[in-house]
Amino acid sequence: MDIHGPDFRGKDGRFAKAGSALLRHYYYAQLQAPQTPENQFAPAAGQVTIDAVASGPTEALRDDLEALGATNIEAAGPVVSARISIQRIPEVALLSSLHQVRMTRPQTHEPPVRMPPQRDAPQERRR
Repeated sequence: MDIHGPDFRGKDGRFAKAGSALLRHYYYAQLQAPQTPENQFAPAAGQVTIDAVASGPTEALRDDLEALGATNIEAAGPVVSARISIQRIPEVALLSSLHQVRMTRPQTHEPPVRMPPQRDAPQERRR
């Protein structure tokens, strides 16, 4: 219901703005976290790096993420990158200043290295 909403169709639930890899990471962290006596999950120390796209002014999203405890906040255009506790992902997904959020994926600016084809060494013929 977190992604699909009450009709279990489409991506219109409360976490609709969050990417699937980020949500898998969040749910996995929830399963690994110790439980308190009130049967609530205790905060985990795990951090995740996110790329969040602003739905309006980038500064508003920056401020909202900072208020949730995000660190290393950097913005480029409408995208705000930050480190935040995985436990805060539900709150991030509900921000009105957010259009969408996903886990940061490493990218390189180098072209892929092309390896020459390997050829088998010639074998000696037996007579």
